[in-house]
Amino acid sequence: MDPSELRMLESLADMVASQLELRRLRNAHATQRGRRPRASSAVANCPQDWPLPQDLRNGLDRRQFVLYYQPEIELTTRKIVGLEALIRWEPPNGA
Repeated sequence: MDPSELRMLESLADMVASQLELRRLRNAHATQRGRRPRASSAVANCPQDWPLPQDLRNGLDRRQFVLYYQPEIELTTRKIVGLEALIRWEPPNGA
């Protein structure tokens, strides 16, 4: 992995961590006010053991993220029309 890819992964991890923390705070605030938290996305229903920002940073430092490219295929022509990049975290404990 070259330095620019590492910087991109760090940036993405920071964005994900920020969004998760914002969602958690909004849900906690709504619960305190007697409202039901919004469940507009899968993030709202994430388990309590969801990784903390520091866990994501440690995963980056330890190079536990793997980049995969998945083709997008036009079913009628069976031709590749694009690519999707997937980043998967593979922590050593298998979580």
